Amino acid sequence: MNYNHLNLGISEVLADKITLHKGIKDPKNHQAWHWELSADDLHEDFVKIVDRLGLTVDSVWIFKTNHFNKKWPIHRDNRLHGVSLENHTDYPKLNWIYGDNSSYMIWYALKNNVKLSTRTDLQDDASYFHYEDEDMVEIERTIIKQAAIVQSGVPHSVLNTSDKNRWCVSIIFTKDNRHIGMEELVNLFNDYCIIVH
Repeated sequence: MNYNHLNLGISEVLADKITLHKGIKDPKNHQAWHWELSADDLHEDFVKIVDRLGLTVDSVWIFKTNHFNKKWPIHRDNRLHGVSLENHTDYPKLNWIYGDNSSYMIWYALKNNVKLSTRTDLQDDASYFHYEDEDMVEIERTIIKQAAIVQSGVPHSVLNTSDKNRWCVSIIFTKDNRHIGMEELVNLFNDYCIIVH
């Protein structure tokens, strides 16, 4: 499974929701629909949980979708401490949703007859590997209503079918100054994991 829903028992992950409105400078530029925050922008109640679990926040990003920008291109993430993890496919994040909570997060695999050389696999400045839609097949999807640990090392996208804004605060962790995988992160958050049918 590429996700685990969470109930963290807190109402906010951001110290101030005004942060949601600071990023987009050029709505016509797709890359402008995500921007980096500081760990200082996180709510103290969330920071207490992170500290209690012995985790360190490596980076915090916001990704926005709405009726102008309904779907993120299929991509996988691969950056930690500013260094590319090019060969890693185990790259979990904690995502917290503001706004529309009916959007799908979707994971994909390459079609059987597609070779890696036939797809787009170029890094942009934010270090995402992009894939062509026609080369991929959907393998899993879920609706994240508030918080979840998600696997971003597997090709994925988000589809916002509403006419509302959706902001995703996406948080990358390390533990003892090292990369942490999905299984370990889920185990650390085990007391907060919930089953969603």
